[in-house]
Amino acid sequence: MTEQAPLELDAPLPKHIDLPLRYQQRCFQDIYAEDGLIIVARGLGLLSIVANLLFALDVPGSLTLLVNAEAHQQDWLGEFLVERQAVTGQGAGMTKITSESTGVDARAKAYARGGVLAVTSRILIVDLLSRNLNPATVSGVVVLHAETVRSTSIESFILRVIRSDNKDAPIKAFSDQPEAFTGFAPLANMLKSLFVPRVFLWPRFHLDVAESLDSRKADVVELEVAMTPAMRDIQNAIMESMAAVMKEVRNANSQHLDLEEWNTEHALHKQFDAVIRRQLAPVWHRVSWRSKDLIADIGTLRHLLHQLLTYDCVTFNKEIDVLYIHNSTERNAKFQSYDPWLMQDVAQPIFQLARERVYRSKSGAHTPVGVLPADLEPVLEEQPKWEQLTEVLDEIHRESQFEEHVDLSNSTILIMCNDYKTCRTLKDFLETEDHSGRIFLDRKLNSYRHWKRTYKPIATELAERQEEPKRTTVYKGPLNKRRRVRGGGNSSGRTELQATQQSNQDLLEPLAEAPDELADMEDCYGLVDQDDLVVILPYSGDLDDRVLEELQPKFVIMYELDPAFVRRIEVFRTLHRELNLRAYFMFYGGSVEEQRYLSSVRREKDAFSRLIRERATMTRNLTQEVRPGDDEQELFFRKVNTRVAGGGGRLAATREQPRIIVDVREFRSSLPGLLHVRGNFLQPCFLLVGDYVISPDMCVERKSISDLIGSFANGRLFQQCEQMLQHYKTPLVLIEFDEDKATRFTPFGNDKGGDIADVDLQTKLVMLNLAFPAIKFIWSSSPLVTAEIFEELKRTHSEPDAREAVSKGSGEQGDTVLNQKAIDLLEALPGISGKNAPNIYRQCENISELVNLEERDMIRMVGPETGRRLHRFINKELG
Repeated sequence: MTEQAPLELDAPLPKHIDLPLRYQQRCFQDIYAEDGLIIVARGLGLLSIVANLLFALDVPGSLTLLVNAEAHQQDWLGEFLVERQAVTGQGAGMTKITSESTGVDARAKAYARGGVLAVTSRILIVDLLSRNLNPATVSGVVVLHAETVRSTSIESFILRVIRSDNKDAPIKAFSDQPEAFTGFAPLANMLKSLFVPRVFLWPRFHLDVAESLDSRKADVVELEVAMTPAMRDIQNAIMESMAAVMKEVRNANSQHLDLEEWNTEHALHKQFDAVIRRQLAPVWHRVSWRSKDLIADIGTLRHLLHQLLTYDCVTFNKEIDVLYIHNSTERNAKFQSYDPWLMQDVAQPIFQLARERVYRSKSGAHTPVGVLPADLEPVLEEQPKWEQLTEVLDEIHRESQFEEHVDLSNSTILIMCNDYKTCRTLKDFLETEDHSGRIFLDRKLNSYRHWKRTYKPIATELAERQEEPKRTTVYKGPLNKRRRVRGGGNSSGRTELQATQQSNQDLLEPLAEAPDELADMEDCYGLVDQDDLVVILPYSGDLDDRVLEELQPKFVIMYELDPAFVRRIEVFRTLHRELNLRAYFMFYGGSVEEQRYLSSVRREKDAFSRLIRERATMTRNLTQEVRPGDDEQELFFRKVNTRVAGGGGRLAATREQPRIIVDVREFRSSLPGLLHVRGNFLQPCFLLVGDYVISPDMCVERKSISDLIGSFANGRLFQQCEQMLQHYKTPLVLIEFDEDKATRFTPFGNDKGGDIADVDLQTKLVMLNLAFPAIKFIWSSSPLVTAEIFEELKRTHSEPDAREAVSKGSGEQGDTVLNQKAIDLLEALPGISGKNAPNIYRQCENISELVNLEERDMIRMVGPETGRRLHRFINKELG
């Protein structure tokens, strides 16, 4: 292993490092000099720092592992290393191992070649435990998205295995999500999980960052756009509905909720729903169904706020109609599964105002919601941002026509939005003749009218489908697995309701209108001049840096605000002083869009402030974790343990580490890592029978609740139990709950409907127990408890053999295959049942051997009473 030379603070950077900004150089020096976690504000070029660090670590004879990186980040980093290799002639580039299609031998050769390897976490931990990769040969580990690492995560498991055999391997962790570090002492816990001693914080208000980015005055034009009165009224109605919903949830569950950030400002962020669900998860089975529906309504209302500001008036009104249709069918009304917020008085203006933005009745007659008036008169209120966007584009066009270029930039215009749907809407609008919003909305209205004419027969078909027996809905999932567009779906296990709602979704929401092919036809094709190029893209995180570098636009229009992209523009302007980039920030004044942007900036600043305070009071941990088995006391108890040797009742003395054979697919869960922490040696193998082999006679099939439901649905669990019975004396089924959720079955059924789905899972468990009485069940409230149970099970059993465990179920020689017909005959004999039959067929080769046994042999196998009874029956004369 090549050792990394220490780098003093403010020392010259390693050769060929491409980091021109001062704060980026300091970040690189911090993390290159010693192990640690670096947390950087979003948009400050974190990926560039990571790329240069990987290039610096990529020296001959080294092996650097990139862990927990997303696919697009691996691609970006790989291309950077290839470019630096072409320019400097140094480095070996990056090798990606992201699927099991790369065989064991190929992976071993890749590890032997060295360089930078991007490996998925599950493959890496299997290779480390199976010694396909020797931890001592690892020169360094770079961990991205450190905010997702927990003490029970597979990434922490990887670092623990490497640290146990290689205490000198550098570990560098990165994160750009300071808000994710929450809870008690988040920094201290994170450093412990990452096995690093220090943390480096680089917020936007850091002195070096401010000096680097504020050195050049920004050319920014803020465009505060006024909402229309109807939009403002709809926004106020939605906010009032959200406040009422939150108040009811708080009053009903105040004893379980942390009310510190309980306000509508925090509810505007997507993480708010997850926080509520996480806090209520331990008591979710005691939360009323109305509260669950209200929690889902918070997401629905937040999504409506986003649609109000980004969708055109016709599409927004269609979304409102879809909500109304979903909540007004006869069956939904019967089960009262409507969204509670719809029944509030403050929500009623939303439907009326949304419709008035699209059309009105010439006579002023009132029509019910969702019904088109006979004397329809189009209103077609345009989005205010459209007019502002048109004016900006015209201004840029005039400037480009009459002003000479004073720099090297082109006149490319980059328009940034939050999502692809907004990009598509803007593209269609800008391609409309004369940028006419009226023509664009006329097309939308014609499509909407066609949709309104066709939805009535569809609603009739829905009513017929809903009269079908419940069992069809419960056991047959929806054909289309698309995620609901509106958001706010309740994930608490209401299978029947979700199936019906998904079916409604497929039938009633054709939101993507068929494109008019003739309207998009061009008279000719040719190369596009960079000065005439308008690019519309959604925000894509770190990839936005690459977009700016490749396009090098002169004008950037942020149609929707994003704090991270604002900083990316600052970095780009500072790096390219020869380019005069102008940025336009568009936002609705007094809207939730502006409030959400300011709240995001404030949340990040507050998160950094909390982390700075914790770091100031945090003690530095200089100790390394002891390798399992190195502790003297642990060695003593391993030498003299309670394991029975050979069944003789004597205490066995051994230094051997407890061994558990684990199926490689189980490394997606946290249980293997917890078993390793408790001093067990894990041997990953492809097991055909069971998930864990604890001893030569004991096998465990682990089932989480979701896996248990799926295994019962396809009958796989019955087949797995049959295989375990054929090959092991003590087969076990482990049912493992999530430690953060309630250990109860009924939340996974449909409590509301009161049908067979409520008891279906419990009924199938009883049927399984009756079918396989020799199978034993283990109930565990969490993976941590499971690890303790495994430790207790191993105390009186010998160690398993991996080769034998792998061969079971494969049909190889020595593989025991039971004759089911003979077993059925055996269990038909007097006194023989599924409980004592295994004692017989494990000691008797066939029925002939059984009937020739003496009475004392039968008594030894099945007990005195049953043995004598069986012997009398076999030897009784027929005459």
